[in-house]
Amino acid sequence: MSIMAVAHAKEQNIPILLVAQRDARVTDPTSSDMHEVGTIAVMVETLRLPDGTLKIVVEGKRRARLSHLILHEEFFKAEAEEIEEPAFSETRLESLTRSVLSSFLRERVRTVSEGVNKPEAFGVSATTADGASVLADRIASALRMELASKQALLELLNPLERLEKLLAYLNALS
Repeated sequence: MSIMAVAHAKEQNIPILLVAQRDARVTDPTSSDMHEVGTIAVMVETLRLPDGTLKIVVEGKRRARLSHLILHEEFFKAEAEEIEEPAFSETRLESLTRSVLSSFLRERVRTVSEGVNKPEAFGVSATTADGASVLADRIASALRMELASKQALLELLNPLERLEKLLAYLNALS
């Protein structure tokens, strides 16, 4: 179903909604098996592998709340509402943003030197200029953390809270 949904989105040049299943072992999920908060994304690149699987590179654009899934032919279509990102301009947020970026870079240097990450996978496309929400999302997506932890971060709408949780996670790795 996912492969067909990706093919349809690519053919129609429309974004996709990425939502995680609550339990990956469920083979025929319904909307109640899915988390409510996900990411609207665009496909950057698709590649069909010799074994028939499909590898896609996506770029997340916005958070969205899943309204419901509709079975359309052989795959699900989603109805979702975009979640507005709150804007903050406070000193604490700027300071926390710099701390998270610094901690993430330290963690990357440590894991590359220990051979955990490949040097070419060192970077993440995020700077303090991107804003707190974008920075937190991009760093969280690059970290090896449990899906439940990533989902919890995704569901936090307040960027200050999201950065605080991300910083606590990064500090626990040290």
